[in-house]
Amino acid sequence: MNACSTPAPLLRRRPRVRFLRTMAFTPYASVPAALGAPAFVVPAPDETAMVLFDGRATLALNLVAAFVWDLLDGTRSLDDTSQAVVRAFGVDQRTARADVGRLCEEFRQAGLAEVVPDGA
Repeated sequence: MNACSTPAPLLRRRPRVRFLRTMAFTPYASVPAALGAPAFVVPAPDETAMVLFDGRATLALNLVAAFVWDLLDGTRSLDDTSQAVVRAFGVDQRTARADVGRLCEEFRQAGLAEVVPDGA
C-alpha cells in the first residue's frame, strides 16, 4: 500500500437484521464453515440458502449471497470478501469483485449492511 492510498472500507451486517439459514446449513456456524466441511452437500445454485428479515421486508438469498452475508462481520473489505468468493466458488477475480460489490451495495441501500466507521 502506498502513502496515497486509502484503506478499503469494511462492511458489517446491521444488528437489527435477523437471518435464518435453511436446514442444510443449521449444523454449521456459517455458510463458509458449511462449504469447508467434507460432508456438506452443496444445494443447487437457485435454492434459497438464507432468509433475511429487517422488520419490514423479507429477502431470500441464494448460496453465494448467503456466503457473502456471513462474511459481512466488520472485519473484511470488499476485496477480502471477493477473494473468499474466488476461493469458494472458483470464479475469476473480476467477476467476483463486480458481483460482491453490487450485492453489498444492494445490502447497504436496503439498510441491511453498513460501512464500519473509521476507528470503530
